[in-house]
Amino acid sequence: MSQQNLSNSKNFLISKPIIMDINRKSLININFESENISIAAFASTFGQNCVNDANSHLLFLNSILNLIEKETHEIKISKIYFKGKRPFKLYLESDNLDLRFVAEKLLLHKKFIAIDSNISSYSLIQDTDLSFSMSFSSTTIEALSLGKRSFFYDCTSQFENSYYSNIPNLVASNSVEFKNCLKFWKDISKNQILDYYNIHLKNEFGNYDLYANSTEIVKKYIQDELKSK
Repeated sequence: MSQQNLSNSKNFLISKPIIMDINRKSLININFESENISIAAFASTFGQNCVNDANSHLLFLNSILNLIEKETHEIKISKIYFKGKRPFKLYLESDNLDLRFVAEKLLLHKKFIAIDSNISSYSLIQDTDLSFSMSFSSTTIEALSLGKRSFFYDCTSQFENSYYSNIPNLVASNSVEFKNCLKFWKDISKNQILDYYNIHLKNEFGNYDLYANSTEIVKKYIQDELKSK
C-alpha cells in the first residue's frame, strides 16, 4: 500500500502485524466457558463520515443478535464479546431508531457482553475461540497472524471487489456467506489453520512462518541495516 501511494521510503519490510499491548487493560473478571464456543465481534468506527455507515452497523449487530437467538449451524455459544473502536453507548444514543433498538435488545442478553474500548483486542482474540470483524478492521488480520480463527463481514457488500475477497473464506458479503464462513472457521482444525495460513496468507505476511515473531523480525532487520552501514 505504501508503494502504491508513492511513499518516499527507500526500503520496505513486509511482516506480520506487530502486536502491542502497552498501556492497555487486560481482560479481567470475565469467565470464559469451555463447553461452548466464545466469539469476539469487532466493529469498525461508528460515527459520521466513517467507512461503514449506520446501516452497516445495524446489519452487523443484527447478525450478532441472530447468532445468539438462533444459534445457526448448531453452534452453541457461551458468550459473544463485542468490541468497537468507540463506546457501545453511541449506538444507544443514535438517531437511527432501528440501530438503537437492536443495541438495547443485545444488552438484555446474558450471552452478549459489550467490551470497554480500552481493553486490548489482542487479549480478546487470544481468549476467544473465533472472531469476525467489520470490513476491514485490522483485528481479523491480527487474529489470523496468531493462528486464530477469524474472518471479515462486509455486511452491505460495499467492498465486493476488495483484495481480501480473493482469499477463500476470508470475507462474507451477505448473511448466507456469513453463516458459511462461520461454519468453515468453527469446524477447521488447528492443523488446517496452519495449512490455510501457508497456502493463502504466508506470502502476504512476508513469507514468514505462522509462529514467527514479528517484533523480532523487525528488530533483526533494523540491526542488519545498521551493521551494513
